Amino acid sequence: YYPDLICTPPSQEYIEDEFRKAKEMGLNCLRVHIKVADPRYYAAADKVGLLIWTEVPNHILLSDEAKRRARETIAGMLARDWNHPSIGIWTIINESWGIDLTDPSQRAWLAETYHWLKTLDPTRLVVGNSACWGNFHVATDIADFHIYYAMPDHHQQWREWTEKYARRPGWLFAHEYKGHAAWREFARDPWHASERPFAAEIQQRGDEPLLVSEFGNWGLPDVTKLYEGNGGPAPWWFDTGLEWGDGVVYPRGIEQRFKDYHLDRVFPSLEALSDSSQRLQFDALKYEIEQIRQHESIQGYVITEFTDVHWECNGLLDMYRNPKVYHGLLKNLNADDMLIPLWERLVFLGSETCQMRVLCSHYSAVEIKDAVLEWRVTSDQLSMISGQRSVGDCPSSSVTELGAVTFDAPQVHKPSQARLELRLVSSGELAASTELEFYIFPDASSQANGRRVFAPEFPSLLERLGGEIVDDLSRADVAIVTTLDDECREFLLHGGKVLFLAEGDNVLQTYIPGIDIQPRSGTPWQGDWASSFGWHRFASVPTESVVNFAFANLTPEHIIQGFAPRDFALDVYAGLFVGWLQKPIPTIARKRVGRGELLVSTFRLAKNLETNPLAKYLFCELLELIA
Repeated sequence: YYPDLICTPPSQEYIEDEFRKAKEMGLNCLRVHIKVADPRYYAAADKVGLLIWTEVPNHILLSDEAKRRARETIAGMLARDWNHPSIGIWTIINESWGIDLTDPSQRAWLAETYHWLKTLDPTRLVVGNSACWGNFHVATDIADFHIYYAMPDHHQQWREWTEKYARRPGWLFAHEYKGHAAWREFARDPWHASERPFAAEIQQRGDEPLLVSEFGNWGLPDVTKLYEGNGGPAPWWFDTGLEWGDGVVYPRGIEQRFKDYHLDRVFPSLEALSDSSQRLQFDALKYEIEQIRQHESIQGYVITEFTDVHWECNGLLDMYRNPKVYHGLLKNLNADDMLIPLWERLVFLGSETCQMRVLCSHYSAVEIKDAVLEWRVTSDQLSMISGQRSVGDCPSSSVTELGAVTFDAPQVHKPSQARLELRLVSSGELAASTELEFYIFPDASSQANGRRVFAPEFPSLLERLGGEIVDDLSRADVAIVTTLDDECREFLLHGGKVLFLAEGDNVLQTYIPGIDIQPRSGTPWQGDWASSFGWHRFASVPTESVVNFAFANLTPEHIIQGFAPRDFALDVYAGLFVGWLQKPIPTIARKRVGRGELLVSTFRLAKNLETNPLAKYLFCELLELIA
């Protein structure tokens, strides 16, 4: 898609320029999505040196007329474009759009069309249905799949999904679903569905390459650059998107929402927020690609998407082909040879022993023999730590474990950001390198300061923090609870202070006017499609106000309803929004209740207080706020 002429490119030179930007990011293939490309597109790819995966426009229903037009279109594409060497893959159907793959007759048509196309063009790969959640393959040369998860919120689900996909699971290909109940059981949770007999129409060889052909996350563009690209005013598509995702992708008014929700108290400007969104997009891609590339059985991936498409801004370039802030870094993720550090958390205590296994994904023709893994830890606040180890040979076209990097985190007086730099050297030459940002925290200091604390679930921790533990709520200065009940409500009404760690379903078991705790799952706040973006106002946490991968395993799965835009000025300490800064919602917020004060957090702290330094640190910050 193009800014002015939608599907018509301005010129071949324009296409060649964007293709060169693609190669600067280490891309070797672009997928044309559900359209017949302009012939100049293929010509530019031939010239610049990019492979093209191209596909047929979708229909809505697989009628006889749709079947006829689909084959006519494919035949026309072949007749016109067959001689472009850049074209490597054809797709017939995308995500079951226009076909019902639970219908045996339609599965049969897809298998027949696959073989018909292979007969017309035996020199290229053919994908029957490029599959996603709720649909599957029938006949294909590549067993590809599409999947999206919010990052860092659902990083664990991404890890688990790639592990399942790498084992070539049964849900890749169509099964028999006899009756509505069987289909609903599958649709509730395809990744854990019961094993069923394969459909008679499928033609699975068992050696189809696995390829994650859609994944990605949003990085909001700098709207000033969009206005400049459009000659001054906002582009026409700023007034589109209201009918998608409960309106979360509607761009118009983003500047006013930034002000109305007082995000100018969190980020210096909307441009700064957009830059932070793009940096988080890069961190998400880095994690996702590293998880893909640690599995030898997964042979490729396609990032969604090359450029933003109007309001859909998970592009690597914006709609006007402006590079995003990470443009120069992407080539390292897409390099033939890549180092992958494996981590469980990215926050450590000072003096804690840090250990990370390192893998090498090696797919270049360069021989890696008698290699040495070099590492160093750097920070503006800390003295450098370094080391190296011999790791031997890395066979080509494989993933090799290089052992673990181990070091003791230095003592710190305040939370600090650090960087682990990794280099793989073979025969004196750099074979691969990467970096990983992580954080070092001091042990949380006393915050209770002799206060009488009612905390039946955390007595030992509160004693260590200097609190006097009381069993009678009426005697407490502060209560810390994971369920808010009528007794807590009375305590609040009479002047008590409560820290409410609202981290699960049905934890609000009393009536507090204007407050409700709701799960993100199944709502736009889930954030897996139009990405969610979390922020916080704890200046001492060195993540530049972003809920980034430092918060992995702590990100909220619930939100706090009942706060107006004006409340975000002083009483909301963390929150998230979705898409184009739509539906801002608190995840940490304070409210007066009667004569008392309630501080609510939905971050997943309670179960991680003894194992995650950030969880304990944030808990102490909340205790200081309420006490």
